Amino acid sequence: MIKRVRPSTYLTSPVLKGESAEEFERFHDAFIEELKPRGIVEAQLVADIAEKAWEIRRYQRVKTNLINSARRPGVKELLESLIECSRELDYRHRENEIYRLTEQWFGDESDKNEVLQIFERFGLDESAVEATAMRSAAPDLETLDRLMASQEARLSRALRLLADVRGGFVGQQLRARIDRVIDGKTLALEDASKKPPAAA
Repeated sequence: MIKRVRPSTYLTSPVLKGESAEEFERFHDAFIEELKPRGIVEAQLVADIAEKAWEIRRYQRVKTNLINSARRPGVKELLESLIECSRELDYRHRENEIYRLTEQWFGDESDKNEVLQIFERFGLDESAVEATAMRSAAPDLETLDRLMASQEARLSRALRLLADVRGGFVGQQLRARIDRVIDGKTLALEDASKKPPAAA
């Protein structure tokens, strides 16, 4: 049976304020269960892998939140351009109308209908909001994508290092066995075991 090993302490906690230490422990435990580290070296590597994967998951969560937080200004931006095109209202009434419609969009589903009708007049649908939000958040998303790519590269290196550590020991054992076969020692031992015991 494989003995599960984990480091007793971390130099720095990967858990930020607002994140759950208990959730990270469960996350780390899932990596221990999956990778089954043997000894403290592998345990440290698995802890490093778990921390890097935790950061990647954080980046994914931040990416979603960035887009979601840009949806309200995205709706407002769309309405500003569409209502400006319609030229139906003076500036003061237009600003009030844009504010009212933006608030409606984030109210009940039934409140969206009036905004959707405005979109439809210009050949748009609800996906236009997501597109505008993503365009607005694009500079931050690009920065985040670079951070994620860098962290994923670090995770890949940590996984390769774990594979090398395991492969190194296994490879040495296999090579020793192959060398014994090549040298004839294994066959000599097998042949000796087949000989009848010497007479007393």
